[in-house]
Formats: sequence, structure tokens, C-alpha cells
Amino acid sequence: MTRSTNITPPNLTNHETISEWIDHWASFQPDLPAIVEPGRPALSYFELKREVLRIRQCLCDAGLGRDDRVAIVFDSGVDLTLALLATSCCMTCAPVNPSLKSSELKSYLKLIKATAVLLPETGMQIARSVASSSGLPVVTLRTYNAGTPTSISAAVSNSAPVNGNTTEPHDIAFLLPTSGTTSTPKIVAVSHLSACADARNIIQCLELTSEDGCLNVMPLFHVHALFAGLLGSLIAGSRFISTPGFSADRFFLWLDEYRPTWYSAAPTIHQSVVNSARDPKNQNNLSQHRLRFVRSAAASLPMQLLKNLEDTLRVPVIETYGMTEVRTFITSNPMPPGHRKAGSVGKAIGLDLGIMDTRGKLLPTGESGEIVVRGEDYIRGYETDECTNTFELEDGWFRTGDEGKLDKDGYLAITGRIKEVIIRGGMNVSPLEVERGLLSGSEVCEAVVFPTSHPTLGQDIAAAVVLKQGSTLTESAVRAHAFLHMAEFKVPSRILLMDHIPRSPTGKVKRLIMAELLKTELIQKIVPATDPIEIELTELFCEVLDLSSISINDNFFAIGGDSLSGTHVINRVNYRFTLELSPSTLFRHPSVSELSTEIKKLPVE
Repeated sequence: MTRSTNITPPNLTNHETISEWIDHWASFQPDLPAIVEPGRPALSYFELKREVLRIRQCLCDAGLGRDDRVAIVFDSGVDLTLALLATSCCMTCAPVNPSLKSSELKSYLKLIKATAVLLPETGMQIARSVASSSGLPVVTLRTYNAGTPTSISAAVSNSAPVNGNTTEPHDIAFLLPTSGTTSTPKIVAVSHLSACADARNIIQCLELTSEDGCLNVMPLFHVHALFAGLLGSLIAGSRFISTPGFSADRFFLWLDEYRPTWYSAAPTIHQSVVNSARDPKNQNNLSQHRLRFVRSAAASLPMQLLKNLEDTLRVPVIETYGMTEVRTFITSNPMPPGHRKAGSVGKAIGLDLGIMDTRGKLLPTGESGEIVVRGEDYIRGYETDECTNTFELEDGWFRTGDEGKLDKDGYLAITGRIKEVIIRGGMNVSPLEVERGLLSGSEVCEAVVFPTSHPTLGQDIAAAVVLKQGSTLTESAVRAHAFLHMAEFKVPSRILLMDHIPRSPTGKVKRLIMAELLKTELIQKIVPATDPIEIELTELFCEVLDLSSISINDNFFAIGGDSLSGTHVINRVNYRFTLELSPSTLFRHPSVSELSTEIKKLPVE
């Protein structure tokens, strides 16, 4: 696309808090759109400032102040965006994944030391119940409508707000979780100074200006969308297009209606974009889009998918690498005409980058080891009971837990994970947390969770489970129990029922090589379809996953499926059999055999 030469520069000043940037653009370009949500009026920068100030005042009038930690549990949209911005500007904001189960949410609220929970006017019943049982006050945000003042529900305490309307650069804006190798997530405390520096770095790397528009298809409770999408857009003075989440059917309509210039997503979504682009109904919107680049992050992007995506959208794909503990962009491939290397996540941006062995020695170019970073202004660290922004460094270097190597030009290639955390489609999952959920079943006596490779998710989750003697539980029964105790993205795609767990001579479980040790068990025996429904489902699975044959016992997600292609399968099943199955049906019944059994229970025309 051709860009105008009349571009508003984002770096007129060096503001150090989010509220200062909102004030800046409200004064400089009050009428330009700031936040756009499909189906609702656009919010200009002047209106954004007004609504943020209203919510801040309401929060303070409700008795909340700078020392409070407010957990925000919303679905996506302008209401969540306003809640995040306003809360971070006067107290500490903790965005929460709304899909967490009761036990998970209760533990998380305790971990972050939440003092209140902010919810929409309706819905979020699990969060309301958990807040009540935890003794936490609930405040509700009235849905934003043009011309109607935004408000917060009744007061939550009798105390006066403490410094509620003042924000300093070193005040904590956000508390963000990052799963580690323990069952309890670690919390990263991000100051306004750090968040704004991160956003300016994003703007510089992606060359964002006020002419840009980000089509956001990622969840705002994750650093991916919160920093790269929302803060990067607003600090650049550009548009942030807040969708309800990625939809293959609506993506190309959004490209046409809202004319975004970029979007950022995990490889799973990029694959769905490539697949959906083949649909004839999307061809017109595809040919007239205004995208100038696409960003890929959260998981490794297969080289063939990168090529397919660039060929489909006819724009460069910019691979980047970052993490919550450090910043959103540790490395990035350059924008054109800079040299982008396929299979690389680019070069270091404003900090030191190295490869280290297990003894703390930096390795030379070309050798694989643990990726380490160093930079005084960018290492955020973890919050602990004693203090904030601390963790152990090795001679000033932070160990990322990722394995990689640097080439002679300083480009980084990520080759795997050293730490045990599983990154499934960009979501961090603690194996011990999943094991705890599996072991809560009365007939499970041992469980080991480990990563397996996946063509679009990067990594998938498998589990080896030993049942108590005499148990007759099946794999599907153990999975059904797991869905009751953890969010869907944490439930293993494969659950192997075993007599014993492979261990080292010292009795330790080597989680990272478990997939190799159990490769024979992970291979499903071929069982062909025998009845019309099984045959039709087998053909559908093969078509969606581009496979020539599968067993009726193969788990859809373990053989290449993901949530997006799974939704496509369920839509096709509903159309063919005149049903109204929800997308989650396939998570609970992920094989042809199980899904066929479920369909046979229902009236089919």
C-alpha cells in the first residue's frame, strides 16, 4: 500500500505514563478514531480521554486508590479496553483470562493479592461467585454507549482514595502472569515507565504512525495484544480495532470494513487465514485489503507457513521474539527494505543477547544453548512477597528458558524450550498445574504431563496417567474430568493410560524427553470407519487437516488440529446433520469414534 507523506509522528515527546500519552493524543488529534469495535460507534481520542477520566473518577469515588490491585474479568471489546486503560492509570490493573475455572481463578486472585474485582454489568458468574467466596468487593462497569456516561457501580469501601488521580512513571500499571516450571504462575509487575518504553520500541520496530490501524484478534489479558496491539497503537496515535476474537468467517470482512494496516497473531491464526483465503467468497476482500505487514509472535512460525502467508496477503511477515519478563520485542526482523531471514526471529533490539551453556559460559556464533538477555532498563523480573522486579541473574544475564543460536549476522533462531513450561498456541501452560488437575480424580494415582510437537500450535500437551488398581476409566473419561478442573487450553490432547511412568535410574521423570520415550505409545493403531457417520466424519477430518487417512480413534488436536480448525469442523458437522453443537464439543469428544457416538445420541435429520 502507498502511505501518505502527511503522517503524524508518534515521538513528539517522551511521555512516561499511559495517562500522559492519552492526554497527549486527545490534545493533538482529538477527532481521530482511537478504538473501534465491530458493531459499535468508534471512540475518538477525545472520547477515549473523557471515558478514561470518568472511570478513574468512579473507581476513586468507590474507595479504590493507588495501592489497590484490581482484577479485571471481561470478554474482549471496547469495555475491556476502557477498563484496562482507566484502571492502570490510577491503580494496579490485573487482566484475567475469563475462561479460568473457579479453583484456578480463586488461586490466581490470591496470588496477585487482589483487593477488588472489576466485572461487566452482566455475565461472568464464575468470577462473581469466586469474588464473593473470597471476600473481595465487586465493582461493575456500565457498557459504553456513545453519548451515555460510563459509570462504576456502588462504593466498595468507606475509605477515601489514596492518590487515586495521580500516576507516576514507576507506579505499577499491570500485573501479568507467566507460567514457569512450578504449579504456581509467576507474576511480572510492569511499571508505566516500562510499558511506555516497550510500546515506543514496538512503534520503532514496526514503523507505526497515526495512519496505521491494528486489527486485534488476540486476547487482551495476554501481553501479546495488550502491549504490541493496544499500547503500541495508542502511543503511536493510531487506531486499535478491537474484535471479539479471531473468526475465520469474519476476518476478511473486517479487512474490508475497517481497513487495518496490520495485525499480530500466533501461527495458529496465520494458518487459518491462509486456509480461509482459499474460499471464493473471501477473494474480493483479499484483493483489496490495506495491510502493509503482518506480525507473528507467541510461537515459532514454520517456514512454509511464513511463505504461504506472504504469498496469500502479498505483504511482509515480521517475526519477533519477546517475553513478559523482559519486553514484547527482544528481537525482531526488520521492516522492508531491511533483510528478513526465514526461520529467524531477527536481531536484538536495544539490549544484549547471548547464548549460554549450562555452566554460565557464553557460546560462540552457531552453537546452540540457552538464550540469555541483558539490559538494565528492560529486565522486569518477578514480583515476590518481599519485593518487586527481582530474580536471580547470572552475571547480569537473564536466562529465558528458550534454546537457540545466533548466526554470524546476529540473527536469532529459536530451536526449542529448555524449561518445562509448554507453550501451546502462544499460551503458557505449567505441566505441574495440569498434573494437579488430573490427580484430583479419585481413580488417578500418577500423572506426568509433557510437550509434543504440533504443526500449528508449536507445542501440544500429552499426559501419561497411571490409574488405581481395578479402575475401568477410559482416556475419554479422564479427559472429561480434566475439563471440569482446568481451562480448555490446558487439557491434554493425548492421555496415555499406562501401567507405570518411565523414570531415570534415580527415579526422576525426564519430562522433556517423555515424548521420545513414549513415541510408540503415542502412535494410534489404525481403526477404520465402519458406519456412515464415522465414514463421513473421517472424510471431514481428513479434508480439514489435509490428511489422506486417519484412525477413528485419532485425537483431532493431536494429529494437527487446533481450536480454529476445530470450530470449522463443528460448523460443517452442524450443517450436515442439522445440529447445534458448540465448538467445545470437539474438545470433549476429539476423535471420530467419540464424536460419532455423541452425534448418535442426538436426533439427526
